[in-house]
Amino acid sequence: MERNKSDLDYEGGTEGDSPPGLQDTHSLDSTSSDGVALRSRTSVRQQLQHFLRSTRCQVLVVALVVVDTMLVITELLLDLEMNGTPSSVPFILHTLSLSVLALFIVEIGLKIYAYQFDFFTHKGDVFDAIVVIVALCLDGVYLHSHDAHTGVGLIIVLRLWRVVRIQNAMVLQVQRAGEKRLLEEQQNRYMAEQEVSKYRTYSYAQDVYIKTLQDLLRRNGISYQEECRNLPDINRFKVVAEVNTQ
Repeated sequence: MERNKSDLDYEGGTEGDSPPGLQDTHSLDSTSSDGVALRSRTSVRQQLQHFLRSTRCQVLVVALVVVDTMLVITELLLDLEMNGTPSSVPFILHTLSLSVLALFIVEIGLKIYAYQFDFFTHKGDVFDAIVVIVALCLDGVYLHSHDAHTGVGLIIVLRLWRVVRIQNAMVLQVQRAGEKRLLEEQQNRYMAEQEVSKYRTYSYAQDVYIKTLQDLLRRNGISYQEECRNLPDINRFKVVAEVNTQ
């Protein structure tokens, strides 16, 4: 039996068209998958930021900088001691230094991926990137040079200056962590004082209410036993609040 035009119109207009509900489902699935992918990338960047700013990573970078500096100094001393004698040891040390610099380039790339455009707002990170790139260029230019004095002094200064910069960043990180902890303790203390003040006000109101009831009983000739006459003054309470923070 042939299907009439009204049936086709009801099902979507033409046989080749997808039903509206199915199109909406595909659109929702696409939007949902895009949102999941975006959240996943954001989560990866946040974890990478946390790792790059961690003390462990900073210590590792400082250790690599010290190793790189020692390689350059050793290469310089060997060049001075050999006095033009051909040897492959300085070349090996220079290659190792370039390998360490390549790791620093990877670190810079990870920072740019993690922070994106915010990376260029951090002056310290931009300075580190410039130092690494300049040192890499100098090492590459003087890779086949046998002159120990050519560019080596500048390379060593750059290495040592980067060590100082990273150490200052670590000290600043510890200082910020201490300030954050101090702020949390101050907030917890303020909340505890507010809680004590609230209960002190409530206790005072209860005391006033009890005295009012006692006066009412006394005026009506109703006898009662007064207990706990020697109550401490609520305004002289010595409160010790212990705040435990996670």
